[in-house]
Amino acid sequence: ADPADDNAGLRKAKSIVDRIRRRKLYKYVNEYCVPTERLPNWQKVKAEDVVGCQLKNQAHGVELKPDDIVIQNLKIDWAMKDKNPVDHVYFFQNARSSEKFHIPKEKVSTLLPEVFQERKVRLFVKDQEKFDAASIAFEEYQRRFYGVSQQVASTPPRNIPAPRSTSQVGSSRARKSLMMGTVAAANQNGGKKRKTSQITLGGIRE
Repeated sequence: ADPADDNAGLRKAKSIVDRIRRRKLYKYVNEYCVPTERLPNWQKVKAEDVVGCQLKNQAHGVELKPDDIVIQNLKIDWAMKDKNPVDHVYFFQNARSSEKFHIPKEKVSTLLPEVFQERKVRLFVKDQEKFDAASIAFEEYQRRFYGVSQQVASTPPRNIPAPRSTSQVGSSRARKSLMMGTVAAANQNGGKKRKTSQITLGGIRE
């Protein structure tokens, strides 16, 4: 690239385009829905809020910084914040009528929602190596702010190795024993060309 084309004001934009081309995209971690009773006084969650709740002892000492994560504060409503837009619509009896009126939702259906606004908080991490640290901090933030974890399910760990089960250890030992038995049988044959039996996991094959 031409050094003359290096514009300091475009470096950040060029870095983002480079990440997209190399498929180094931000990783989605988890999300939670803000409780209805918290909506009137709810404030946007910042990266500093989540980073302040990190637990290094559970994240194998990985340190999380505000620049390592991205918080998306998502709002979904019916275009009138927390109000029902149909309550502000006038109806007429027919095409020739000039008398307008409202229709109470109770007369339409008892299945209509009571809440017309939803807020979600989503977490993304820039560096895969800090995925687990961000996940732990995000869930800890929910416990401190709401008293409980609001997300539907815990995030499966990415970088913390899961303990091996007893069955996995047993299978590994069995495979190792079979391999050692095959090697020992080959050494006893002394390289002679004769009919031998191979021991496999499926049985004995001539």
